[in-house]
Amino acid sequence: MDSISTPIQTAKTSDYAEVKRGLIDYLVDQLQKSNNLPAVQDGAQCAQLKTQLDGLGNTLTDVKGTVIAIQGTVRAIRDDVKGIRDDVKGLQGGVTSLQNDVTSLRSDVSNIRQDVACLNGDITSLRKYIRVIGENIGRQVDSMCNMISNVDSRSNKSRQDQAEVKVKVNIKLKTS
Repeated sequence: MDSISTPIQTAKTSDYAEVKRGLIDYLVDQLQKSNNLPAVQDGAQCAQLKTQLDGLGNTLTDVKGTVIAIQGTVRAIRDDVKGIRDDVKGLQGGVTSLQNDVTSLRSDVSNIRQDVACLNGDITSLRKYIRVIGENIGRQVDSMCNMISNVDSRSNKSRQDQAEVKVKVNIKLKTS
């Protein structure tokens, strides 16, 4: 956009007096081409031409003011565009940060799933271990009951007493 020469930039770089003189030269050339130069030298027509040139000068002054105002507007627009570009860069940075956060969260979820799988494996192993311990305790209780039975048979205790001992041992094992 900066490399293209616009009428605003041309008027900006031209000296105001040169523009005015160029217009006067143009009008004189046009009058000479139409062979009306002798008529222009008449006093009344010269005054009229001077009035027209003054009006043209006023118009050029207005154009100059408009050009300056447009230049200010263009500068403001450029500043706004720069601000918008900065805002877009900020938003892009925010999006990148959010994407990184999502990636991190996905990684955390994956790690949690792996931890849960490990815990499930540990729980299964503990259940098997507890089952084995329970079976061992059961065998030991049976063995103790057999020993009690042997002792009871010697001491003539009834089978009911043996059952009560077995129940008490089982209850004691469950509570400990």
